[in-house]
Amino acid sequence: MFSPKIRNIVEDMCYGIEDAVSNVDKYEEKYTAFYPYSDEVPELLTLLEEFANANPDIAKLNAALVNPPAFQDGEVVRLSISFQNELSQLGDIFDDFINYTGRAFLGYKLKKEKHAYFLKAWQEFNKQFFSDEVEITFRAFVFCFWFDGGGIMEDVIPEADLGLRWQGREPEAETMVAIMEKAQNSKGGGLEPYPDKHNRRPYYIIENRITIKKNVRLEAAFYEARSNIEKATTLLRLICGGGAHYSCIVADFIGNRMNSSDLTVYEPLNQLFTPLDTSRFSYPNDIEFQASWPDLKQRRIEEFRFQNQKFRDYAQLLTAKSNYRYGKPYELTLKLEKILDLVQIIEATIGDFGTSNAEYINTMFQRQVEDKLKRLIELRHKYVHGQPDEIDNIIASDYSNNLDALESDIISFLFFTRLTMIKAIRNPNIKTELLDYHLNLGRSAFVNGRPTRRRAVPGTNFPNFN
Repeated sequence: MFSPKIRNIVEDMCYGIEDAVSNVDKYEEKYTAFYPYSDEVPELLTLLEEFANANPDIAKLNAALVNPPAFQDGEVVRLSISFQNELSQLGDIFDDFINYTGRAFLGYKLKKEKHAYFLKAWQEFNKQFFSDEVEITFRAFVFCFWFDGGGIMEDVIPEADLGLRWQGREPEAETMVAIMEKAQNSKGGGLEPYPDKHNRRPYYIIENRITIKKNVRLEAAFYEARSNIEKATTLLRLICGGGAHYSCIVADFIGNRMNSSDLTVYEPLNQLFTPLDTSRFSYPNDIEFQASWPDLKQRRIEEFRFQNQKFRDYAQLLTAKSNYRYGKPYELTLKLEKILDLVQIIEATIGDFGTSNAEYINTMFQRQVEDKLKRLIELRHKYVHGQPDEIDNIIASDYSNNLDALESDIISFLFFTRLTMIKAIRNPNIKTELLDYHLNLGRSAFVNGRPTRRRAVPGTNFPNFN
């Protein structure tokens, strides 16, 4: 533990931060402006120098953690690199704590409440500083998402270190959210803004806590967090419908709380999720979420990279401007593009079996949808092979030239596309088993790029899937 003398100086400085920002009108300054106060308190710097001289290994370990000499991992962005010595970097770590804690004081009215909060925060600070390990909390906003249960969510994701929750109203939440907004709006981000800064609830946040050794590189932790958050968001999107997405992951750990935009993962592609409606979640759905999560947890999220992108493409089409003046050719093209995206998701998920996929989906879910899905798959085939007359014939004969009826079938197809992907998550072998079933019926398929056909096997039964 740091000495009581250091603790008392730091607490006084936290009150100083509170006083400095309490009357600031500008929101960004009140909650995110960073003040290097330790440089103005020679007594603290003297005590830190004495500590660093007496504990050089601990000082260097923490300084290197907060300012890694090298950091490169694709999406992860490092916006600043320190050229200071270890003592100055220790001062930065303390400034970070003071800036964050002082702003949290703004949420309390009584000094005894602030003091109690400080003691709790100081205890955690010491624990993190003097340990060989550090717990990093990775956070991301979940956009286009609402919980029908009323706001607070708990235990939706069956993992102790991965959770989806409402931001809450505790005093620390305002500061935490402001820092995440700052990172979101910095280079590479781009936040869907709420017009009123003081009325921006609800924010839903995915948090992933990962503990690492301080002497290892941070890149692996960032990759693990990005993978976990992407998996959770993928499952939310499938089960809730709509376009739940995130676009910025902020790392919160010792010395990197107020400077969280320094080490940030950006996912700008997720900004393509701009649906017309909000994803909705109600407690009955958490049964399906929890049933599917253990299987998805064991998979590489990259296995579903194509499907996720096609869902992005589909969501983009939802925002395409529609106007009766554009005429039916334009409207029909939008609908054919939606069908194309959904068929591609199906093929990537269970196999490229043409119109037989309609039969297989119908059998998997025991619904009377085979004819409907078969028509849509045929429309996709005519569309990509440039057969406009055939398209017109299907639209006229099966839909009486009513594009609203076609849209209704597409919405149904979207529903079964989501179910099919969840089925594939629960059954990693779904593609190989369906391929065997397909070939055992005596039907042809492309295997390793070659057309393949077997002699039909009598008594072939449809595979059993979870």
